[in-house]
Amino acid sequence: MTEKILQHKHCSICGKAVPVEETFCSDECREKWDAMVKKRK
Repeated sequence: MTEKILQHKHCSICGKAVPVEETFCSDECREKWDAMVKKRK
């Protein structure tokens, strides 16, 4: 009954689970991040 959860982290924008080597779950989230960073400058 116990399921082993693979190592993962969560998308910086929407919170979906992504592989450890990834930061975002999709190109859309990456674009949102880039726009947010650009606004801060």
